[in-house]
Amino acid sequence: MPGYKAAGNDLENLYDPDVVGNGYLAAGLKVGGNAGTKYASAAYGTPGPYSGFNASGVGDVGKQWAAKGTAVYALSCNGQTFNDNNQSRGGAGFRFLVSANGTWQVQRWRSTSDITTVASGTWLTDGSSASQWSCSFDYTLQNQSTVGNASNGIDCDSPNNGNRYAMTADHYCRAYAQAQLTGTTASSSATIVLHLFKDGVKRSDTTIYTNQNVNGN
Repeated sequence: MPGYKAAGNDLENLYDPDVVGNGYLAAGLKVGGNAGTKYASAAYGTPGPYSGFNASGVGDVGKQWAAKGTAVYALSCNGQTFNDNNQSRGGAGFRFLVSANGTWQVQRWRSTSDITTVASGTWLTDGSSASQWSCSFDYTLQNQSTVGNASNGIDCDSPNNGNRYAMTADHYCRAYAQAQLTGTTASSSATIVLHLFKDGVKRSDTTIYTNQNVNGN
């Protein structure tokens, strides 16, 4: 928060904001009667520079906070595996959707008329505008197997090319298996990684894993 300085610099210029809410609270650094000063935990980035302010048990509080521009967070679905086993003709799979309204969803996607949200939350939590943000996806498809006229694939509106796409629109990445005919089967696994950037600086990496199987009985 502005008001306290280290070597002539406001602390807010030295440390990343506390987006998650679990940053170290320096209770002795009060501004306007608040509970104290805190920034992003150093666990999310690189420990910041010395602040010149000490606290009992921790020493210089600057080492408890992430240096400006280094904190990277993950959404709550990070590391989760999602499984879809469809024992009828059609599709199986999951779509990772990040929306301009500040929300995200992992959806089980069997067809345009059969979509179920299995995980959701908010990615825009710091009060900024979505226009300040962009995203990109990385993805891989593994363990592909088909019998008959069936298929596996990944459909992504933000191609796996390192480019960033403005969060003024919704973006998604979907892993799928398709078996539309009797006697056909398809199965695969996917890894999907969502990267979020604020003002060009990476702020979030989130990885999900999917397994999809469809049996065209």
